[in-house]
Amino acid sequence: MEYPLSRPEHTSREELWRELISRIEGVRSARVLFDEDGIAKEITVIADDNKNPRQLTRDIQSALNNTFEVDVDQGIINVSRPKEERPLSSVIRLQYDGMQLELGPHRTNVTVHLSHKGLIYSGSAALTPGLFGRGRMVAQATVEAMNEFVGKKAFELVDIVQETIGGRQLLVAMVYCTLRSQLLLGSALVEIDNDSAALKAVLNASNRLIDVIKR
Repeated sequence: MEYPLSRPEHTSREELWRELISRIEGVRSARVLFDEDGIAKEITVIADDNKNPRQLTRDIQSALNNTFEVDVDQGIINVSRPKEERPLSSVIRLQYDGMQLELGPHRTNVTVHLSHKGLIYSGSAALTPGLFGRGRMVAQATVEAMNEFVGKKAFELVDIVQETIGGRQLLVAMVYCTLRSQLLLGSALVEIDNDSAALKAVLNASNRLIDVIKR
């Protein structure tokens, strides 16, 4: 395919190359850089989704060869697509939807309810005296509710601790994502009670990755 060029007297080499490349189907914009010896060292192209990057690279090489009789190494051609912002309404964020505590003489059970688009996802954990604290029990139940939403055992609670910063109490949760072999950290200020802070700390650690996993 031929790409006829306008050649004003003072048009630079960079502009001629850029104009040629920009005429190729699928190219939105282009930038060309040359080194001190006049050899092309970088060609950056912003492309749409209509053509495979490899095919577009070959088209650029072919157009430059046919028009300027130069052979360009494909390694200097960088093809990328503009990132499209997702509306906030489409981002997955689990919301707290309630908690139930069942107090017994030897065992305490907690069930945490999370919601997304009107659907409820629940997780439960039990506390045996001397085993671990109530905050950890709430955090574990929150992790189980997240796993129910994901549909598999994607998260494990590693630890949750209380810290004091600037005279304020906060809980810090560490969660492990088994699907991505990644440790996650989240925190929440103790504003009402430790239970809600533990739940918020776990969600703070995991919510962004949940959005990635579920897509």
